[in-house]
Amino acid sequence: MKEVPIPFATVHVPADTFSQAQKHIVIAGVTDLLVEVEQREAVRPYVNVLVVEGADGG
Repeated sequence: MKEVPIPFATVHVPADTFSQAQKHIVIAGVTDLLVEVEQREAVRPYVNVLVVEGADGG
């Protein structure tokens, strides 16, 4: 079985600036971008996007 690299992105944002809905939009957009860069729709289920909220945005 061939190993598939798992695309992973971390997005740092200031705390309490994005609603839950906005975070979902960011996650969907970053996922779409990584699928486009990989040029393989098959990686979509393996994409991981982490939204980290920090006092100063990261």
